[in-house]
Amino acid sequence: MLDPIFNCFNLSRRLSGVPHTLRQLFMGVLLALTLVNSALAQQSGPAMAEVGISPPYLDLPMSAAQKTQSFRFFNINGKPTNVKVSVLPWTLTAEGKVEFLASSAESIDQWVVVNPSRFSTEAGKSQVVRFSVRPATELSTGEHRFMMIFEQEDQSSEETADAESEGMMQALFRLESAVYVQVGNSTRSAELSLLDSMPSQLRLGLKASGSANTRVIGQAAIYPAAQFPGAEKTKELPGVQNPDFVKPEPMLWTQIMPSAPVLPGSARELPLLIAPKLMPGRYVLDLNGTIGDAVLDRAFEFEIMPTP
Repeated sequence: MLDPIFNCFNLSRRLSGVPHTLRQLFMGVLLALTLVNSALAQQSGPAMAEVGISPPYLDLPMSAAQKTQSFRFFNINGKPTNVKVSVLPWTLTAEGKVEFLASSAESIDQWVVVNPSRFSTEAGKSQVVRFSVRPATELSTGEHRFMMIFEQEDQSSEETADAESEGMMQALFRLESAVYVQVGNSTRSAELSLLDSMPSQLRLGLKASGSANTRVIGQAAIYPAAQFPGAEKTKELPGVQNPDFVKPEPMLWTQIMPSAPVLPGSARELPLLIAPKLMPGRYVLDLNGTIGDAVLDRAFEFEIMPTP
């Protein structure tokens, strides 16, 4: 479940300068989305527990990771729930999927102290889970990663019987929140390219060139090439994600950029789904925001060819 962590998934760095009250509101929206997804799943499949974690991920310098940090687990379910917390190192595959790794003498997970590692949360309540990183040896310079995994322990026979009486199979939840720890000075940079253009999708390539995970945070927009005002005259627009947002002329399409990270030394694709699909012609993809530590102000011209 990476994209409550990633997509879910642009949090620590993006919100670092946001006032505390607004930051809390944003986290509340993310939690609400988690709960809505659980509720929708409950209508059409196994009975899902209504739970959430805040924040979705943490990105910390080593000095902060050695101090006490925390996640908050929310149980909005109508029943108490028992939870086990575990820690695993991880990386991403070329397809951007989480791949868990075996613990080793060099992996950071063995130095993570979690409290509590097991707990029970009453219905409608929450539980703070604290952790810190206490390495017995010096960690190598660069980015170290571990996943905090919150798993529901086997429900009671009474809960199972209740679910079966309602015609549903009770599903155990598993939530994951990533923790990135930066040892030494970190840089966040990546090269962005347009890999492919189709009427209903563009594929961007993101290749890391820094020492820490890097995200694209901002907006993408498409213009007819002949009417593009120039990259220096465009900027991020407020309210793009709102249903009542009205695109300024001659903009044809816009959306918030996917914020999935690229890890140091790796590359990944960022798909942009376009609706309605583009007709044959020449266009410009305009990008505004940030890419890691740098300002993002790029434009890519591309062509949609007629279908044979």
